[in-house]
Amino acid sequence: MRAILETLIALSLLAEPALPSPKHPGFVDAPTLAALCTADPVIEPEAPAICLGYVVGAVDQLFMDVDGGPRRPCLPDHITAEEIVALVRANASIAAGSEGSGAADFLRDMLQEAFPCPVT
Repeated sequence: MRAILETLIALSLLAEPALPSPKHPGFVDAPTLAALCTADPVIEPEAPAICLGYVVGAVDQLFMDVDGGPRRPCLPDHITAEEIVALVRANASIAAGSEGSGAADFLRDMLQEAFPCPVT
């Protein structure tokens, strides 16, 4: 049993990571989100699920911020997570060129531009 475990550990250390590493462990930057959301699912089958999960979590967090935080977009009631992922894909070239920008900041700014709140 120990030999099997040691072999699995050794093999995992030799394998190259399939996804780009973020600059800060535990955080995703805008280029990484763009890479995940535009990855070929045949080559990187886990990327679409990671992209969707990140988008859902980031949008949920965006709307959990307390008053006084960053401005929020005014999302239509009917929008789906998949439609937001499609927006990320459509803006992937912007995200890819946003070295050093956080994915959550990119997502918030993109949504604010796409769905601005009415001026009162």
